[in-house]
Amino acid sequence: MPKKVGVSLKFNAGTRRDSVRKEILQICRSRYLTRQEIADKLGMSVNTVRAYYLYPLIALGQIETLYPAKNTRKNQAYRAC
Repeated sequence: MPKKVGVSLKFNAGTRRDSVRKEILQICRSRYLTRQEIADKLGMSVNTVRAYYLYPLIALGQIETLYPAKNTRKNQAYRAC
């Protein structure tokens, strides 16, 4: 089981997206993490993390992908810029 960074967070549907995005940037600051690792740390589904958080953060230039040429790669990983 992956080691949780900082405070263990469980987000519900009412959580503001900005606070979740900030947390993703914080946990991805030091190294690349996969979608599954990020979702596990946040207590969210992989699909929710991908669709609502990772893709918008990529579009904003706030995170980068380990494999930029293949965004749908199974073991794609993300790191804060």
